[in-house]
Amino acid sequence: MSVRKKITVGLLTFLLLTSGWLVNRVRAGVSCALPFTLTNGTIADATQVMANYNALVTCLGNAASAGANSDITSLLGLLTPLAPSAGGSNVFLGATSTGSANAQAVASPVPAGFTFANNSTVIFIAGFTNNSSMTLAVNGLAATAVLRQTPTGLAALSGGEVVVGQAVNVFYDGTQFELINAAPQALVPACTVIDYGGVATPSGYLPVDGSAISRATYPTLFSCITVSGVAATLNSTMTIGVPNSALFQVGWYVGGANVTCNSTITSIPGGGVSIVINNSAGATGSSTLTIGPYPQGDCSTTFTLPNYQGRGTVMADWAGGTLSAVACPNPGTLGSKCGSTTQTIPLASLPTGITSSGVNGITLSSTVSDVLQGPGPAGFTFGGNGSSLTGVAVSNSTVSSGVNVSGSAAISVTSNNTSGTAMLLQPVGLVTKAIKF
Repeated sequence: MSVRKKITVGLLTFLLLTSGWLVNRVRAGVSCALPFTLTNGTIADATQVMANYNALVTCLGNAASAGANSDITSLLGLLTPLAPSAGGSNVFLGATSTGSANAQAVASPVPAGFTFANNSTVIFIAGFTNNSSMTLAVNGLAATAVLRQTPTGLAALSGGEVVVGQAVNVFYDGTQFELINAAPQALVPACTVIDYGGVATPSGYLPVDGSAISRATYPTLFSCITVSGVAATLNSTMTIGVPNSALFQVGWYVGGANVTCNSTITSIPGGGVSIVINNSAGATGSSTLTIGPYPQGDCSTTFTLPNYQGRGTVMADWAGGTLSAVACPNPGTLGSKCGSTTQTIPLASLPTGITSSGVNGITLSSTVSDVLQGPGPAGFTFGGNGSSLTGVAVSNSTVSSGVNVSGSAAISVTSNNTSGTAMLLQPVGLVTKAIKF
């Protein structure tokens, strides 16, 4: 066989041997191009053959090496994750957040390389329950505001939307994080009071027990339970200038610089620009005051919750058409407390014909004439000097010295029954009253 034929046979053999390898590499996703096309029945120049050979070596050097991963589709992962812009995942998983309630952080989410890229999602376990607006720092980047979705648009968190131990899903929209899965109680407005039958106060709520709590810890609750604003005080006077006195009610509490802590509003003059409190101001000047229906705590760092222990709640009667001013002196004042289990009953409110069984053990006040008929109630003392009884039988009772039984003046009747004070109480079930913070 001639040398030329031997070279030709060798080249063909080489190409045939490498063709199967080339096909396998192409299957692995590697595409190779040859600079020369060799045709059967023609003599190949050595330069062309070597050019094709070198092209194959260079191309296949970029293919995945053999071994555990004999095919690129069996690769389990990449040492450097693809960025979302290159087709990588835009969902990053974090561990339990660190930091604090309102400044939480997720250190090293998976996959690595989180950046502030639009449409990125971060999922983590909350290490704290927020009680105000909140920021989130991911992967060591700057703390960024977390907003919640509302019917009127995005809004800052107010407290209770992120709950310790629960999964949190936030979405970066190019400017801030949007909270996708706010806790159900976050849908309840701050200052909402509920009756709760559980053994512990629910998350996001505080017991309505009159406690003094921190203004810094519960700023949203503080802002809805009080009204804050700049006021003008004048030394040694009780009148305070305010921008809009229609925001306030008689009996509300006032706190802040220049005034005695927890002074109360005694009147609201016409004109809408002033209130009158029960203590004189201690200085002249502008002062930021906090005013509300409940005590203002220490008037600096704390405020006081309503105290509904042992009480039911009804709506304030601003029209004055239902609640009697006798039973409730300020029926239209929010936060006012009325009624007592030892409430005094005026005689004028009792019908005629009262018998001993109807009044025994109840304190009766005021004055009356000709309302007690029939036998005198046992265990009561009538009189006092100058009192008169008309049409009243006093058997089984005591008539005070100097009482004119036959006169016509009014009398007062006071119980001296030693068996205890009778009271009426509507049947109730006891629960925890809780307020949303």
